[in-house]
Amino acid sequence: MPPKRKRPAPQPSTSTSAAPQPSRLAKAHHVTAAQEALIREAFSLYQIPSASAAPEPDSGAALPTKDVRACLTALGVRIARPQWPEVLETLDPGDEGRVGFEDLFAFAALHLRRGESDEGENVDEDNEEEVRVAFKLFTGGKGAAITLAHLRAVARVVREEVDDEVLKLMISEANGGDWRKGVGRGDFEDVMRRAGAIS
Repeated sequence: MPPKRKRPAPQPSTSTSAAPQPSRLAKAHHVTAAQEALIREAFSLYQIPSASAAPEPDSGAALPTKDVRACLTALGVRIARPQWPEVLETLDPGDEGRVGFEDLFAFAALHLRRGESDEGENVDEDNEEEVRVAFKLFTGGKGAAITLAHLRAVARVVREEVDDEVLKLMISEANGGDWRKGVGRGDFEDVMRRAGAIS
């Protein structure tokens, strides 16, 4: 009887999922691929609709000047109210009512690299404005509370698949126990404060 052949030992798989690489724009501004993705997602929430069917912002994409603060707030970039005229003059020097994607990207990248934001004297006033803008970001300006439907919509925008039970739990933890009530402005402010998004 011929000797049994030894079965070769299994070799470790060499296929690994490649981590996303930063684009040329991200490299130019020294931000990571993850930071780049955050900026693109925030920009896409407020981007002026264009004829292009491309899902990602390109060099011709623009943001309404009135939405710049909301976009930056979504990224965690806090700018004190007295400094806004200077910021808007930098981003929209021709007062055209729009800010280009690359200009917004450069500004946001600078603050994300710093890992900090400019703080002004009117902290309470700034906090109130940030809560208002962030709350509107979740609700789309409709309704007095962030509901399950609102969270589903946000998950779709950021391309995340989140089970309804997880979303219900998030709402319950925020409002003290009943996901059907949604998250009111006061509870939302408490969540932002606990998360360190406001002081």
